[in-house]
Formats: sequence, structure tokens, C-alpha cells
Amino acid sequence: MDKIVWDRFNGTIERRVDGYYVTLPWKDQYPHLPDNKAIAYRRLVSVWNSPSKDEQLLDRYNSVFKDQLHQKIIEIVQEGDPVQGNHVHYIPHQPVLTSQKTTMKVRIVFDALAHYKGSPSLNDVLYIGPVILPPLYGLLLLFRIGKIAVIADVEKAFLQVRLHEKDRDATRCLWLHNHKFPPSPANVQTLRFTRVTFGIKSSPFLLTRTMYYHLKSYKTESDIVQELKDNLYVDNLILTTDSIDRAIHLYKRSKQMFQDLNMNLR
Repeated sequence: MDKIVWDRFNGTIERRVDGYYVTLPWKDQYPHLPDNKAIAYRRLVSVWNSPSKDEQLLDRYNSVFKDQLHQKIIEIVQEGDPVQGNHVHYIPHQPVLTSQKTTMKVRIVFDALAHYKGSPSLNDVLYIGPVILPPLYGLLLLFRIGKIAVIADVEKAFLQVRLHEKDRDATRCLWLHNHKFPPSPANVQTLRFTRVTFGIKSSPFLLTRTMYYHLKSYKTESDIVQELKDNLYVDNLILTTDSIDRAIHLYKRSKQMFQDLNMNLR
């Protein structure tokens, strides 16, 4: 199965001006995937009616959607828009609150495991993809070798990989036109992801493989490319060296390589 996923990825990844586009690794045979719209709607009602809900929480929740719309991470689906691809599926979501020094950060978690009784979830009909990450214990051991550390992470990594148009309708979700008012047919809008969605089980493979695919294009810098691949764990990069000059060189080149991928190492 890993070879099937690998070959399909290599055959469908596409580089455009704004970045790399990938497709979801659908299984060859699986039960019919329902649209899950009723589940997504019930979850939306539950979020709005949550006992822990307050006006500030909904404001922050709404701000995330507005920001992602502005960045074109998600897009509005208008009634009557033609379906792209073979699947229409709605992913329910809920907030996860993280306490910071002075504020409460709201993160939206998408539940690709949600399903009707006796029917598959979105994750059930996708391959997870081969594990291509370096062993974590080896990475930590390598980190102890050098005198100088260069550490970074990829900003919003999963959201930097574009999702091919034909798979976007499989990643629909529901939100409110006006979050001050409760969910109702007139107050609910349909959105869909234009990027790889965190919560879908194949997303880590799609992210890592896209980064590897891009790095492979630097044929004259194979030493740096191999060093990056050996020390890249999902969206975290951990490098070490004994030379300040080498550390600066690694910083500059890795920063530029990921910038060429439309990703920000920070």
C-alpha cells in the first residue's frame, strides 16, 4: 500500500506559482462516504450552545475563520457551485482552548473521524501514507553532537501545502454568517479548505513528502538537503554544527529553500 500512495503522490503533485498542490490518498475500495452534513451542523449547534461558551470565545472562533478566509486557506462555497471531484463531505469542528500568560488562545480542531453509525469517516477511506520521518531517538542523539544548535519550525506548516481543487469538496465545513446569532439554515455558510487539513490522517505524510519533493530540486546542494531531511521532524528542524560560519550558512540556505517552498522557517 505504501508504494501505491508513494507513486500516486509523485504522479499528482503539481507546482504552481503559489506553491505545491497535492491530492488526498483515497483508498481504492471503500464503503460509500456520506456527506456528514448533519453531524457537522449538530456539532456547530453544540459549539454555539456550549456551557463554556462566552462572547469572547465566539469572537475568537470567528476571527480564526475570517483570518483563514483572508489568507485563502478556506473559501466560501456558494449555493449552486458545481462539485469538484467525486466527494462532498463536511468535517465537524470544535474549539480547543490553550491558556497563555494574559489571554486564552483558541484553536479550531477538525474531526475527520466523525461518522454516522455503520458508515466510514473521512479518515477511514484515506491511506495514512508511509512513515518517512527520521527516528526521533536518532534525531535527539544527533542534536547532542554539535556545539552550536540551529532550531526552527515551519510556520503553520500544514496550511502551506495546497489541496488540489478536485479534493476540496471533501473538506467542507460549516460556520456562521453572523456569529452573534445561533445556527439556523439562513445563518449557516459552507466553507471548504484549499490547503491540507490538520486532523486528516494523511496530512503528516503529505506535508513531509511535499517538503522532501521540493528539497530534491536542489541537486547542487545535496549535502545540505540530506542534512535537512535527516533533521526534519514534521514541522520542526533541529540542526547542529561546530562552526559559527557553518551555522550561519545552514540558517541562510535552509531559510531560502523553505521560502522557495512558500514556507516560513522561524
